[in-house]
Amino acid sequence: MARVARGGSPSGAASPRPRLRVVRRVLLGVAALAAGALALVVHPQPLFAYTLQRGNIVLHARAPLPPEATPMLDDAIARVRRSPLYDAARTHHVFLCDTPALYGFFSRWHNSGGVTHTWATGNVFIRPAVASSIVSATRRAGSGRSPTSSRTR
Repeated sequence: MARVARGGSPSGAASPRPRLRVVRRVLLGVAALAAGALALVVHPQPLFAYTLQRGNIVLHARAPLPPEATPMLDDAIARVRRSPLYDAARTHHVFLCDTPALYGFFSRWHNSGGVTHTWATGNVFIRPAVASSIVSATRRAGSGRSPTSSRTR
């Protein structure tokens, strides 16, 4: 009678079972990471500790929002209300991404100004802003208009 090796094969070759277990565990780990990433894309609030709500717009940030954020948000709401697409019953969550890596996590387009998942989740992701002094200087030099021109009102 031939002696059977521990792997189950009379020739002593290793069984494919341990490899299959490793592959299953790796696939399970990848699936868990993908599910976690999808959950954060749908519900990113755990990554953003600070909020400011005015009307139906909620501003989320990872750092404390400055006092100037309140009048800016009020101005944004006044502008959005004039749009024919405005829906007062829908809440929009605006997430201020403070790093390119965080913005890249939520956006496939790294060089865009912002990404919206409005119809699916009501979430809007804004890329890291350039220093306000650089933006103001560029607008004044390039267009001859102030940053609050009549075009944006």
